[in-house]
Amino acid sequence: MELSSITVVTYNNLAVTQNMLSNLVKHTKTPYELIIIDNNSVSELKEWLKNYRPNSSYCQKHKVIINQENNGYAVACNQGLRESNGEYIAILNNDVLVTEGWLKYLIAHLKKNPQAGMVGPMGKNIGAEQNYAGIYGAMGYSYPPDQSLQKFAKQLYEEWTGDYTETKVLIGCCLVFKREVLNEVGLLDEGCKLSADDFDYSLRIRLAGYKLYVAEDVFVHHICHVGFKTLSQEERDRHITEGWNYFHQKWNNHFSDEITMDDLFYNQSPFYYTGLRKGRRLEAETI
Repeated sequence: MELSSITVVTYNNLAVTQNMLSNLVKHTKTPYELIIIDNNSVSELKEWLKNYRPNSSYCQKHKVIINQENNGYAVACNQGLRESNGEYIAILNNDVLVTEGWLKYLIAHLKKNPQAGMVGPMGKNIGAEQNYAGIYGAMGYSYPPDQSLQKFAKQLYEEWTGDYTETKVLIGCCLVFKREVLNEVGLLDEGCKLSADDFDYSLRIRLAGYKLYVAEDVFVHHICHVGFKTLSQEERDRHITEGWNYFHQKWNNHFSDEITMDDLFYNQSPFYYTGLRKGRRLEAETI
């Protein structure tokens, strides 16, 4: 069975990180290597990571890199991508709780659909086409997540196995893509230090001729921005503004004035978007 590489970037939040890694190891049952990049967290998390050892026979190897300064998410994530050796590559935030079989099921979509370059799950606190509650309503598990999350995800998979929706953008908290995509498209753009990196990467993958899919049969729980929230509001606003300003400066002149950023990512009229939305989303209706 092929090796997958999982890259996790951490920043503070020891308890959240411990819970996430414990959950990841418990519910990932396909061969993988785990690469953890810490962005100069407080000493408590850094010391814990130095002694961390995944307790799973599926984890073929693991590596922890402790940065001496925080140069942003994209820079740290790229460190992990450079270290990766797997045929499939996963990027996972340290505040995401995965569910049983998540990696195997996401990879199955890439295998089944050669035109797919990257895939992401449905979930809680994930935006755009991956927002389960926004699309389908109430989720059948309790909060904080416990075994009811696993039960809900299992039922979802059994009912919608293999179902997917093509999308224009995948949110970066949980992504899986092919090695060939990394080789062709390259690393994350480090100009998007703490925002817009996922929108940029989604666009670059689409321009390279690949499709992006939301796996309707995979569900994860995203606690959402726990590392970001350790920054002051002023720092958060500054990083978000800088990232999106960089993104727009990079792309605004790449397309004609008739096509806006909204068209590139959200407009679903046939002129801009010819994707196939499958299964329960629109019952395989082509729009």
